[in-house]
Amino acid sequence: MRRERFIRRGLSVIILVTLIVFMIYVWFSPIEQTSDNIKVSPIPNSPKSPSNVISSPIISTEEIHLYRILGNDLPPRHKAGQVLQNVKFILENEPKFHNTKKWWILNRIIDNEYENALIDLLKQYDQEYVRIPFLVEEYLKYDFRLEDFPEHDFFHSYEYMNFSKVAKLRTIDYSYHDKNLYAMNNNGGRNAALAHGKLQPNARWIFPFDGNCFLTTNAFNEIMTQIERWGKDYKYFVVPMARLLNNTQLLVGTDTRPQTPEEPQIIFRHDSEEKYNENMRYGRRSKLEMLWRLGVPSPRKILNKPPVPWESHDAPYFSPPKNKYKMIGWVFRLFSGQASQEVHKREASALRAFNRLLAIQDFLDGIDEKIARSTQGFDANRLFLYDEKSLNQARLHYWRGDEKITRVVNVMLDRADTMSSDAANWYSSANGLPIDASTQVKFLQLKTDPSPALLEDERKNEETNVDDVYQQQEEVIKSNDSASIEQDVMLDEEQNHVITNESQQQSTENSDTTNLNETNTNNIFPSSSGGEKPKKYIGVEVDEFGRFVSNTPVPLPNVSTSELFENITTLTFAHHFSGNVRYSRWAANLIRTFILSSYGVGEQDELQVTNTDFEATNDEGYSFPHLNKIPRTVPKFNKIGTKFPADLLETDPSFFLDSCRLLYRVRALTHKEFTELRQFSSIWLERLINSPESIERSREPDHRGTLYDIQVATLAGFVDDVRLYLRVISRTRMRIGKHFYIANDASLSSHMSQPYEIIFVNNLIERGKLLPIQHESATFKYTTLNLQYWMILTRIIQNVRIGLDLWQYTAKDGQRLSRAMMDHLGKHASKLDNDLLRPLIHIAQAAHRASDTKRGIWHEHGDEHDYFQHFLKNIGSKMNLFDKNSSISPNEEDIILKRKSVDKCVGLGEEARQRGMPPFWMFGVA
Repeated sequence: MRRERFIRRGLSVIILVTLIVFMIYVWFSPIEQTSDNIKVSPIPNSPKSPSNVISSPIISTEEIHLYRILGNDLPPRHKAGQVLQNVKFILENEPKFHNTKKWWILNRIIDNEYENALIDLLKQYDQEYVRIPFLVEEYLKYDFRLEDFPEHDFFHSYEYMNFSKVAKLRTIDYSYHDKNLYAMNNNGGRNAALAHGKLQPNARWIFPFDGNCFLTTNAFNEIMTQIERWGKDYKYFVVPMARLLNNTQLLVGTDTRPQTPEEPQIIFRHDSEEKYNENMRYGRRSKLEMLWRLGVPSPRKILNKPPVPWESHDAPYFSPPKNKYKMIGWVFRLFSGQASQEVHKREASALRAFNRLLAIQDFLDGIDEKIARSTQGFDANRLFLYDEKSLNQARLHYWRGDEKITRVVNVMLDRADTMSSDAANWYSSANGLPIDASTQVKFLQLKTDPSPALLEDERKNEETNVDDVYQQQEEVIKSNDSASIEQDVMLDEEQNHVITNESQQQSTENSDTTNLNETNTNNIFPSSSGGEKPKKYIGVEVDEFGRFVSNTPVPLPNVSTSELFENITTLTFAHHFSGNVRYSRWAANLIRTFILSSYGVGEQDELQVTNTDFEATNDEGYSFPHLNKIPRTVPKFNKIGTKFPADLLETDPSFFLDSCRLLYRVRALTHKEFTELRQFSSIWLERLINSPESIERSREPDHRGTLYDIQVATLAGFVDDVRLYLRVISRTRMRIGKHFYIANDASLSSHMSQPYEIIFVNNLIERGKLLPIQHESATFKYTTLNLQYWMILTRIIQNVRIGLDLWQYTAKDGQRLSRAMMDHLGKHASKLDNDLLRPLIHIAQAAHRASDTKRGIWHEHGDEHDYFQHFLKNIGSKMNLFDKNSSISPNEEDIILKRKSVDKCVGLGEEARQRGMPPFWMFGVA
């Protein structure tokens, strides 16, 4: 009996202790530990509650302010239009909640029409909203972060080259940091919601949720139940989140707790102190950093992943203080429009992160492009290298009779006469045609084989009938007549200028050539004394514009691309100053023959959408991350008989492309031809940014890298690829710290050297291309050449008027171009009479003047302006290029040497090309 009593009492004690332990466990255990066991009674049939029905299972005295922060669509992370669609879904299907006020934050929506559509939708449903505007003038204050990396020009470094694709993308993403903070305003929008909520009377709890968050009735009731229970003890509640693959899941399923593995939302009490860190940009743990400060656990692999040195340091994870936060309820994240990125898998998470970074950069590049086009007035047809205002003013001074400019223009016209005559002689000898310097031609088939066999075979073909001969004669005469189609489009004042100035130009500069040209013009079809009909030239047709068209391959003369570009530019400028259409015709003829006609347009390529698999994405050079969803070049160009000209990779196209623009304006090139020129330029550009050889060249830390940036920037501008142009002119600034070195020795602190140009010269000597005795002169040549390229790039950016100025950009160690120029001139002050320095000084002064004008700076005594003026006084005006008594008449002694000297002064000839001097640099470059 006693034993049984003892057993009963023992069992009672055990049961009592068990009950006490269980009650303590239930009372003190956090909700998230039992989330899988909680079942909320489902709503029969459907959880959908019409927007005019108030959900009221739970009556709470806590006043709630629910904010949703709406940003911009970010393809490929989101589907275009998804924000607008999800807002409409929420307004139509989310119930009204008791004692809850809903707000919408329009967080710097870029597209005004899209923002207006959102506002109209919100007004339709009587919703209140707060607008945070996007201001272009504020956005333009933020620049890329280019100087925070371990070494200068980091994106061309070998360390960066060895990064994985994702690591490269994250590194580039950091350079957008400040632009991201303003445009995306991720944490800024959340803090704006917090601040706005705390200003509302009687506001107790603030929900600054993401714009695509959706609360069902049971989810909200669960949150409010826990807030009622724990609201006095906690200022922060963390709401776990579930992603939806289809928004209709909310309309057809039961309203029960889902699996919630995604990054949660946070609820704040009105007296909370914590705020989101606004220095954490979107895509860089912007919300996660806040969760860490609250003590919310994160995956160990994230916690143990060290940040790269250039990133903002994350707040270290620590054990949460007592009563810091509590996990409650759940929330749904509406569908983003990209199903492959929403499933809860490791691959989807990686793809989501990669596409988020791509989307951010594409979005910010899109903003820059939109501002460049709509606000700053980017125009692909504007001259890039030559300042149009200066060029046109020089022309006016020439027409007015300015002596100095006239002497330079006379040199230009003399060289243009020689070029057009030589070209006409070549065309005539190559085809057996009596072509003179005023004829317009268009050869469609060319070959590089110098053998005349094909032409000889054509000449042996049978004679055609008389009527066809007369028809061809009429067409040819028409092509040379002043009333032809091409001349009809010339301005009347240009025609008048040709009439009044033609005889004076020819008699003073090249009378022999003029007489020859007049003879040829009047005798295009020489007739025999026997009255025979003119001979039909086999293998030649006349097109609809009256131009000769060869249907027989003819040999191309051996001419370098740089020399060809120089000849075209000279002829174009000769027309610009004289108005003589003969020059523009032959400039266009050379373009047709050597560029357009030597390429056959093949079938259109298949358009391939950029692969979303980041493992297959090319991550080299300026093309990464991708800028175009489809190929830049649609037609395929294949050089007949040759490969793509190798010297194009070493040729500055800037002045040639400006010549093409001028020729197109005066209709010397048709619209179709100008379009084909852009296609050719696209081929050139694609090879520059994608071929391994060019990418390797882009990494060179000397004048070759600078020339590469000139090539890509000018070609991108010509083909109207604004994003690539902006990318190049932005990242090229990273090279300044690499190219120019400031010694740590205090005694040399004011001296800036170019160590990589010295290395380049040493390599030439080691390979036997230079003698050791030439080291000093070669170093001077290449350091000057590098600065010449930098000045060209600076003037291009200044003339286009898009992008930040290069002249005063300062690298993290203090290097800047203006200082490099002054140090170089000071070091070589004894060589001021060198023709290499003359254009460089004038171009640098023009760059300095343009930079000061843009910044609204007045010159002070002793500044850089005075420094350059000191050198300019010693070398004189940019138009004082040769002695007043110098002449180019055939009777002058040493005509060849003097001609070369004059050519070098104006930027013509082999020596000028090797020194990077643009033709006639004094007309708008300086």
